[in-house]
Amino acid sequence: MVRNYKRKTERQKWSQDEMASAIQEVIEGRMGYSAASQAFSVPRTTLIDRIRNSFSEEQERELVEYTLLMEHRLFGLTLFDLRPSMISLKEMASTIPSTKSRKLLVQTGFMGFLRDVLK
Repeated sequence: MVRNYKRKTERQKWSQDEMASAIQEVIEGRMGYSAASQAFSVPRTTLIDRIRNSFSEEQERELVEYTLLMEHRLFGLTLFDLRPSMISLKEMASTIPSTKSRKLLVQTGFMGFLRDVLK
C-alpha cells in the first residue's frame, strides 16, 4: 500500500469557489472567458462549459413552476419526463448549440438543476 502518495499532475488544482467567482464575473459582463480563467486560475474550457450548462434564474423558475404544477395535478414527473422540458428551455434561449444540448443536459444539467433547487 502507498502511504505517501505524491500527485503527479497539476490537473484540477482549482477550487469550486474560484470557479464560482469566475462564472459570476463572466455572467455579469465584467470579464471575458479568457480574462476570468486567467484571473481566477481556472481552465477556460471548463469555465465555458459551466456557463453554457447553467440555467438563468428565469429559466430555473419556469422549470420549477412547471414541476410543482405537475406535482399539484398528481402527475409524478421522472427525470425522463423533465429532460425534454430542460432541452427545449436551453434551445429557446440558444445559450448552447442544439447539437450538444441533449447530451450535455442529460449528463450534467438535471443534476445541477436539482442541486441548485433542492438547497
